[in-house]
Amino acid sequence: MNKINHLKHNIYISGLGVVLMGFWNVIKVFITLNVGAERFQKDAIIADIPDDEKWIFYLISYVILLVLSAIVVLFHNFIGLNAMRRAKGKRFRKSYIFVAIVFLVVVITGIPSYFTNIKDLKNIDSVIAAAIVDLTLIFILGDIIISSFKLKKIEKKKDN
Repeated sequence: MNKINHLKHNIYISGLGVVLMGFWNVIKVFITLNVGAERFQKDAIIADIPDDEKWIFYLISYVILLVLSAIVVLFHNFIGLNAMRRAKGKRFRKSYIFVAIVFLVVVITGIPSYFTNIKDLKNIDSVIAAAIVDLTLIFILGDIIISSFKLKKIEKKKDN
């Protein structure tokens, strides 16, 4: 019984971590946009756009980022909230494990991009911070997946 409680606690805490990571990603995107606005203005993409029409480009960019951020939060919430429901013994969608596995694979495949983003040492601190956040997410997703499978195995044994 103690092992079951331990696994449920792991799943609950990791589920909460996934939810919080989702909101942190959205905050990070908008902070980066607002802090890096001057770099955005010097970019070659918008250099050819007349000044009186740049607001349209910015508006479209923010709307696209808002939609993408909402999708990211929905994925995080789907995984995290279902894991938390699972841990509390409430009704949950079993597909959260599959989504967590796919999400884990996506995050892992993104790790090598951190090494290609280090072109100069000016941005190394933000690259290291982002890599640490993604490594934390990998750990959290892995904990949800492994603990969920172990819990299912123990519960199956207990029912037999």
